[in-house]
Amino acid sequence: MSAINFFLDKGFTPIAKTISISGADTLAVWTPVTGKRVFVTDLSLTGGPLDSTISFFFADKQNPVAKIATFNAQASITIAPGIGCWESTAVSGAIYARKTTTLGEMTVNLTGVEI
Repeated sequence: MSAINFFLDKGFTPIAKTISISGADTLAVWTPVTGKRVFVTDLSLTGGPLDSTISFFFADKQNPVAKIATFNAQASITIAPGIGCWESTAVSGAIYARKTTTLGEMTVNLTGVEI
């Protein structure tokens, strides 16, 4: 059973988040409702120049130390095989993304649930 099907079976409604990152920047890509944790079940990236690297973190914008994953994005990609499930380690904790190149814009598409 896929991660999203597990949550659907439990009665959770999937949430989709989309954010664009221009230039080299670190942005919150998912900030849950207060008192909730994030479970990311799907991820895709669109746009961005060739050789753009993007990393995802659990932590705060100033100190993104709990790295989840890093991807070398060649223009538009869907992460395959799927990411399974990223479970937030902190209640009310955001997930951040950091793009390393100053060129172009990259759009991050996330799907998951808040528990």
